[in-house]
Amino acid sequence: MASFRGVHGGLVKRGQTKRPVGIDDNNNISGNPYSEPHSASYSALTVLSGSSLLDNGLNSSTNGCNGYHIGNAKYIHLWVSGGAETAGVTLHGYNYDIGKWGKMEVPSGFSGQSGLDAASDSTARDGYTIATAKVGPGGEARMKTIELNGIDRIGLVQTGSAPSAVRASVSTI
Repeated sequence: MASFRGVHGGLVKRGQTKRPVGIDDNNNISGNPYSEPHSASYSALTVLSGSSLLDNGLNSSTNGCNGYHIGNAKYIHLWVSGGAETAGVTLHGYNYDIGKWGKMEVPSGFSGQSGLDAASDSTARDGYTIATAKVGPGGEARMKTIELNGIDRIGLVQTGSAPSAVRASVSTI
């Protein structure tokens, strides 16, 4: 399970945060965010090779398979680096009340576009697109902020090839 650190090194910080707080793989075993010790390092996150590796029961002992507890944050800030130009991650969301993982969709600003495949992972007819973060040309590092609204956990699944590193933080303001 991911650590969710407060500004002053506390175990778990809840409420509004004025600056982003990091999430990482330290002690990513339990589905319970309150059982995690504080860690001083911000390490790269585990990116899974497929969405079938995300555990709906949050009982996996493998890093990344339970996703990352984000404390119902409003935004996730993703840094993605390295790999081929197709390297990136697709965000999957988990809500404790629903108890299932699903691909995150974010508003795209486009709806009713003719000639687009609504079933694809690109811009859909309903104005939503799959939330992804990809590297730039030549594996250049990129930073992306995605609005979460109502998501309790985030899972990262590779899209295209695997990036060399992914780091993330979350914020509420």
